[in-house]
Amino acid sequence: SIVSPAVHFKYQINKSNKILVSYANGFRSPSINQLYLDFKAGPFLVLGNEDLEAEKSDNYSISSYHEIKLFKRNLIIEPSLFYNDIENLISLGPTQNFTRQYINIDINKTKGGNIKLSYSPLDNLHLNFGFSLLSKYNSFVEDFDTDDFIVTNRLTTTAKYTIKKIATSFNLFFKHNGNEIGYYVDRKSGDLIKTELSPYNLLDINLYRSFFKNKLDLTVGIKNILNETNINNVIVGTGEQRSSNAFLYGTSYFAKAILKL
Repeated sequence: SIVSPAVHFKYQINKSNKILVSYANGFRSPSINQLYLDFKAGPFLVLGNEDLEAEKSDNYSISSYHEIKLFKRNLIIEPSLFYNDIENLISLGPTQNFTRQYINIDINKTKGGNIKLSYSPLDNLHLNFGFSLLSKYNSFVEDFDTDDFIVTNRLTTTAKYTIKKIATSFNLFFKHNGNEIGYYVDRKSGDLIKTELSPYNLLDINLYRSFFKNKLDLTVGIKNILNETNINNVIVGTGEQRSSNAFLYGTSYFAKAILKL
């Protein structure tokens, strides 16, 4: 059997403030899908890999929780920092001709931070905001003159407005994906190729209502309201640069019903 030790420390400063520190040693075997399944994911073809090895990791984090009064209501602030050192990370490889395959990354180190804000300016309105900055170790630095770490950022915002009398809520979701940089080695030339996926934004909205004393839940909504369809993907090789487009589904509509017996 595999033993994965973990240590967690919590210090409660007072009712409104606390600090958490943790260390965990991890082990993860590849799933059957990652080993054998080939499937479509949006515009991409994802390939399994029978040669995947199990990954092992050391994970460190420090975070804190704070409640402060803002216009007589609680504003919750949750900042955190982390560092992960992973051996044989199971991950999707870089995109080549809209095809990606699961691979093992021998050395993978990530570090970064997050901040989450939560606030209810009204009894029936709840807001969440999150921002994350991720710095990933670039293993190609071992053999090529390139950056040690690749930095990317994400921003998310959600809003929920509830009408309790009629068991209805309006929900809004916004997500910003920052610039994403990747590298791969061209099989023919042996050159290091840099890929750069442009930033993009996604905005979704839905309406939820419960009927018959919560026995029937109905949700209708719109995804990708901003109709983001083309994401510019710049590929930079030795002495040349070319562009292609990664494709997202445009604006779509959906309805979902759940009956509880």
